[in-house]
Amino acid sequence: MKSEILDTGLPFGQVTINPKLLLSEKNGFWTVFNLKQTEGGSALMIVPEKKVKYLYELSYTERAYLINEWSDAFCSVVGYRSHGVMLLHQGEEAGQNIPHLHAHVFAGDILINFPFLFLEGGAVEHLSQRYFRHFVHTETVGDESVTIHRIVPRGKYIYLREVRGSIELQTIMMFWIEQFILSCRDKQGNLLMIQDGEMPIQFYVIERNAPRRENNPHRKPELKTRSILEDGEFISPQVEEDISELRRLVRGK
Repeated sequence: MKSEILDTGLPFGQVTINPKLLLSEKNGFWTVFNLKQTEGGSALMIVPEKKVKYLYELSYTERAYLINEWSDAFCSVVGYRSHGVMLLHQGEEAGQNIPHLHAHVFAGDILINFPFLFLEGGAVEHLSQRYFRHFVHTETVGDESVTIHRIVPRGKYIYLREVRGSIELQTIMMFWIEQFILSCRDKQGNLLMIQDGEMPIQFYVIERNAPRRENNPHRKPELKTRSILEDGEFISPQVEEDISELRRLVRGK
């Protein structure tokens, strides 16, 4: 498969990703330099070779591979930098512009517009487990109602890299993904993990309970980005250097 995509590009929904952006290919997933590059850092995507729209369409084993590739990419690129985000959109109203499932890693100075994340009044603890606690609350912002599942690791880790490759992280992230499938399945929703270098990392499932309107200021999670690098577009020498360095980090070489 690798020789083929190096010739033709990586099929991704209605576009083809420039093969020069491929950082690694493992267990049925591509890790690529993102189609959108953040102004204040780096952006990667983890894309399944299997074309699916929803997370539940991946098998349990494929979801476990996604966790591994996603967390490894995050830890390799973000490491002990102060700020990093893991983000997955499901559904156009939740921010998914291309109907091919993909997960994001953002490293650096990122602005994410999820104002309701921190409105946690009335949160109820639904589950207390060996490695984490699970809280749930519902908020209304504008004309949008959301149910937020907050998964809090008991270890109170500041950096994801502190538990990289551990059974603890595998357990937490698998619960995170399975809770998303249980809550959202084929509905609008987001998976989100925030590392800010100060507060302990936390994982969120954001369940969209009502369609949003165009005039809602919270309609989509907004990122400070600029679009670049679809197949056929010019790649500058500086960007090629950035890609080479990211490839080295992701592959551990």
